[in-house]
Amino acid sequence: MPGLPSINVSGSRLLLGSTTEWRRRREDLSVHNDSSETAHEVRITVRDDGGVCHEETYRLNPGQSGCSLDLLSDGRYTVAVTLENDTETTATVFVGDTPARTIVVRLTDDDVTIEQGHE
Repeated sequence: MPGLPSINVSGSRLLLGSTTEWRRRREDLSVHNDSSETAHEVRITVRDDGGVCHEETYRLNPGQSGCSLDLLSDGRYTVAVTLENDTETTATVFVGDTPARTIVVRLTDDDVTIEQGHE
């Protein structure tokens, strides 16, 4: 429609004719099992300066991936990933809308990678 404002899907914006703000759902945590033959059990703990924000155990079959939406507020997080209750890998990652950033955990047969990804 002519004369209507465009919608900015990468952040918050007032709804037309309203004082209500909206934002699209954001993928905050993405977990990928890149192994083609090995299932993995992985414990993920996400902390900010106030303590633990999220802690969960995931079981991913070979090639399986999953994600969590709207899990965290914008900010800096320390992510600890424990693979098969053995080796812990830790990284600091930023999550946010501008620019779109998410926590990406990749599992292989014997390794864990934690990255700051983009949607």
